Amino acid sequence: MSLVFLFFLLPSCYAYETVSINITQPQTHAPLNTALAYYKLAGFNGDDDYLTRGFYQTTCGSNFSFHYTEPSVWGNETGTRNKFILILTHGYPESSYIWRRVTSVSSSRLPVIVPDQPGCGLSTPYCNETGCAYDKRTYSRAIFKAVKHIYPGHGENATTSVVLAGDDCGGRLCIVPRWKMTILVSTPWACSSPTSFPLWRRNFATDVIMAYGGGKWVDQILEYRSGESVQGIALFKADEAWQSYHTLFEQLAATNRSVFEYQAGGTIGYDWMAEDQKNDRKVDIPTHVLLSEVNLGAQFDVLAVWTEYVHPSAGLTLSGIGEQNGHLIIEEAPDETIEQINAFIDKLGVD
Repeated sequence: MSLVFLFFLLPSCYAYETVSINITQPQTHAPLNTALAYYKLAGFNGDDDYLTRGFYQTTCGSNFSFHYTEPSVWGNETGTRNKFILILTHGYPESSYIWRRVTSVSSSRLPVIVPDQPGCGLSTPYCNETGCAYDKRTYSRAIFKAVKHIYPGHGENATTSVVLAGDDCGGRLCIVPRWKMTILVSTPWACSSPTSFPLWRRNFATDVIMAYGGGKWVDQILEYRSGESVQGIALFKADEAWQSYHTLFEQLAATNRSVFEYQAGGTIGYDWMAEDQKNDRKVDIPTHVLLSEVNLGAQFDVLAVWTEYVHPSAGLTLSGIGEQNGHLIIEEAPDETIEQINAFIDKLGVD
């Protein structure tokens, strides 16, 4: 896993893009275990010990689910250079619940917002009468719409300062919010060519997965991505986390999102990435990459890969987590993850 931290300023108004890839959206869903799906995330939130859960109806048709710090907690400091808004995005195949051990600490220092990506958790897909959008540019712009909705800033020309921490494919989502921002490859094999993952390019993939069982599918993915640390695996499975991901992936929306997100990544996403590279558009904001030493760190020269996409002025740094912790280090090594986030925030001059 690559966990990515970036910092930049968010303008008051943001462009929004919808990309239709002309697919059919099945409508039937399995029963949802609401006790597992409607979880809370611990965090400093004024007089409350949990973050607020909210929903935001996007212009693209998604009812967007997220957990956040109330704006009143930090008042006029919210979104300033001393109180950045920390956006925590999850990866595949999970939900915002992966950050459950991080938010309690990070929210004591900064306001946080933790979204469910579209089609994941309790967020509905980005579908309307014109089609559905599964690309990273649309996802990231929707997140920033929600951020500006909750934290509008102060004054007509207000800007909001944010730090993004993205897990897995959420790391790639972090670096595409601007029209001309590079689409970075955080998992080098995932988008190495337009023909990657041929199964995802077939519309029958959803039927195949659901015939096997969406919950059983995600169980296998989680098992495959786990490391060999006994303590890490225990932390990963604690708090009924796997049961929560299981019930959420029983929903057809989650399986569709998986299939067509990969399809978008191998088609329009690949084209955007190639265009950015051709025009030498690179990430030019402070960037830190955190990875599993036994996973990506053992398979690739990750620093060399990221260096191709990050401008030298960004001050790219990289750290590995060992102890046999696997791909999903946020869940297997939460304390180390918090240390890395705090170290990055320290470099930005936050108290």
